[in-house]
Amino acid sequence: MSLMTQWSARASAQLAGMTPRERMLLLVMAVVLGTGATLISCWLLMQRLWELEDSNEQRRAMIGELLERQDDFAQLAAERDRIEEQLSGSEVRLSTFIESKATAIGISRPNEYTDRQVQRDGGITMLETIAEFDRLSLSDLDQLMNSIEESEELVFIQGLTVAPARRSENRELTVEVNLATFKRSTGGSRD
Repeated sequence: MSLMTQWSARASAQLAGMTPRERMLLLVMAVVLGTGATLISCWLLMQRLWELEDSNEQRRAMIGELLERQDDFAQLAAERDRIEEQLSGSEVRLSTFIESKATAIGISRPNEYTDRQVQRDGGITMLETIAEFDRLSLSDLDQLMNSIEESEELVFIQGLTVAPARRSENRELTVEVNLATFKRSTGGSRD
C-alpha cells in the first residue's frame, strides 16, 4: 500500500469516527482558513498592483514633463551647436574687435590693452582683453556696450570699470572694458 493510500484511509477512518457536529466544525474551519488564505493572497496581489500603478503614474508624469520640455531641449541643443560652431570657427582677436566697434560708433581707439589666456575644462581656452578708453561720454559708453552685446561674435563683457576722467570739464569718463571670448584648444574634444 502506498503512503497516499494509507493517509487517505486513515483520514477517512477519523472522519467516519467524528460526530456530525465535529464534521461541521472541521468544514467551517477549512472554509475559514481557505477564505483567509485567499483574502491574504488577494490583498498582497492588490498591494503589488497599486505599487505598479503608482510607478507607472510617475513614469507617465515624467514622460509628460519631457514632452512638455521637448521644445526647450531642442532650442538648447541648437544653441549648443551654434556655440560649438563658433568655438570651432576662427578665433576672434579681441583688440581688433573692440577697435572696430569703437570706430563704428565714432569714438577713439582704446589707449591700452592687457591680454591674457586662461585654460578651462573640456579643452576650452578663455581669451581675455582689458581695453582702456580715455574721455568717453556716457552716451558713447552706452553705444559701445550695445554694439558689443549685439555682436554675432562669441564675445562677452566680463567687467566694466568707470571713473571720472582726469582734467575733464565735460563730465567725461575713463573706462576699462574687460572682454572675453572662448576657443577650442588644439586637441580638445566636446564633453
